[in-house]
Amino acid sequence: MEQHFYMLIASVVIVVILFLSFVIVTRNKNQNNPLQERRNTERRQSNYERRVNDAFANLEYFEERRKKDRRNNRRREDDPSEN
Repeated sequence: MEQHFYMLIASVVIVVILFLSFVIVTRNKNQNNPLQERRNTERRQSNYERRVNDAFANLEYFEERRKKDRRNNRRREDDPSEN
């Protein structure tokens, strides 16, 4: 009976060791090497810069459009032939 108890403890210890080694190996495999990490950082920065540039371009476009609409509205108000 005592031998079965020790075998059970040994098998539990082996399973825990295997599980922990699996976790450590998969965690190390998922970590990027420094070159890949630098590429990811550059990609994130370029995506951010692209979004910022797009936002400013949209802002400029809508400001120009609003100015053009104001000019057209003023012309309509000043033009008596349409009334």
